[in-house]
Amino acid sequence: MLDTYIFRDRGKSGRGVEVARWHGGPKVAGSNPVAPTTQTKMAIQLDDKNFDNEINSEKPILVDFWAAWCAPCRAIAPILEEIEKEDGEKIRIGKLNVDEYPDIASRFKIFSIPTLVIFKSGKELGRMVGAAPKSKLKQFIEESLK
Repeated sequence: MLDTYIFRDRGKSGRGVEVARWHGGPKVAGSNPVAPTTQTKMAIQLDDKNFDNEINSEKPILVDFWAAWCAPCRAIAPILEEIEKEDGEKIRIGKLNVDEYPDIASRFKIFSIPTLVIFKSGKELGRMVGAAPKSKLKQFIEESLK
């Protein structure tokens, strides 16, 4: 069951923003009801303990900077899972929740989510901001790994 709440933004407009709650987590009103997490079974859950080790690996990793309340983040989660199943031999997928680890997000100048960053040996190979269809995500990965 969905409950609807009206929140006031902090801007000058004072307009209300309608948000629905799904099983205790926020969800954008009007979108498909999904659990408020984008954690997948295969993706590496990144945190302050393993982040640097994972991005310094010789095998490239696509880091998805996300948050549970972000509808576009939830939209690309299953696409990233498919890409990892198809292309897992050449790239790994990692997920970092920016609400839980804001220092890491700030370190990499993550201002909007979702932001996808590809790292190899500690170096950033590519960056994409925003949700995109699978074909565009695969193209981004291919171009970054050249």
